[in-house]
Amino acid sequence: MPENLEFWIPQTVVFWIFLLGLNKQLPSLAWPGKYYMIPAILAFLILVINYAGSIYWMKNIKNDSVYVKVRKVSDLATEKDVIILQDPWLLDDFLEYYTKSAIWRIPLSTEKAKLDSLNTSVNACLTSGGKVYLFTEGASMHSSKNRTYIDSLIAAHPGRMEDINNNLTPVKVIRN
Repeated sequence: MPENLEFWIPQTVVFWIFLLGLNKQLPSLAWPGKYYMIPAILAFLILVINYAGSIYWMKNIKNDSVYVKVRKVSDLATEKDVIILQDPWLLDDFLEYYTKSAIWRIPLSTEKAKLDSLNTSVNACLTSGGKVYLFTEGASMHSSKNRTYIDSLIAAHPGRMEDINNNLTPVKVIRN
C-alpha cells in the first residue's frame, strides 16, 4: 500500500467509472430511470464517512501526526540551531514552516562536499551556543541511506546528548 494518499485519488476515479459502468449493465430496477440512486447513495456515504473520519479532525492542526512530531522541536528551536533529519519526508516541510532553524537532510556518504558543509554548519552552530536536533527516525523508503552519520555525531559529542522525549518520533539534542 503506498504511503502517499494522493496515490489513491486516481484509483477512486477509476473505481467510480467502473461502478457507474457496471451499474448501467445491470438490469433495471423496479423503478425505471432511477439507476443513479445506488451511486448517489454510495457517494453520499463516502462523503459522510470521509468527513467524519478525517476531514473534521484535520481542521485542527494538533490532530496532524506530522505536526505532533515537530511541535516540541519547533517550540524549542531557535535561529542559531541546526536540525538534522534522517528521514525528511513531510517533516522537512513542517519544520521549514514552523521553525527558523537551518534544516539539513543527511547526505549520502559519497557526497563529501555536502557532508563537509553539514559538518561545518554543525560545528558553527555548537560554537555559537546553538543546539543540534537529530531526528533519528529513518525506517521509510524516504530516509537517507547514510545510516552512520547520526551515530558519528552522537559518538563525537559524548555527555552533551539528551533525548527530548518527543511524541511519535525520537529526537536527540546536542547541547554546547
